[in-house]
Amino acid sequence: AAPIASLKAQPTGSIAGSNDLGPLFLLSAPHRVIAGPYHRNVDGNLAWINAMTGTPDEARAILQKVKVSILAICPTEADESSLSAEAPNGFLAQLISGKSFDWLEPVQGTMDKPLKLWRIAG
Repeated sequence: AAPIASLKAQPTGSIAGSNDLGPLFLLSAPHRVIAGPYHRNVDGNLAWINAMTGTPDEARAILQKVKVSILAICPTEADESSLSAEAPNGFLAQLISGKSFDWLEPVQGTMDKPLKLWRIAG
C-alpha cells in the first residue's frame, strides 16, 4: 500500500513499469503508463523492453523520448526477472543489483518495498 500511496503522491506524469503492472497503475493512480498487456501497445511495450535491456544511457534516452517521469520496478515480478536474465548487463539488471544512476531520484519510502519508484530527471 505504501508504494501505491507514494505513486499517487507524485506529480501526474507517465510511468515506466512492466506491462503486467500497467493496469494496476492505471487503476490506482492518476498517471499514464507506457507499457501494458495490450497487443496494440507495441510502441510502449517495446520502449519498456528496449529501455530495460539496453545500456543505462540507452535506457535514459528511451525513457526521455517517451516522456516518462516515474520508473517503477518490482524486482520479483516475472517481467523484471526475465528481462534481467535476458540482459544480465542491461540497465534493469544493474538497477536491481543496487547500482544507482545520477538521473534517477529514489522516491522516499519505496526502496525497501517490493515496488520501488524513482523520479526521472528531465
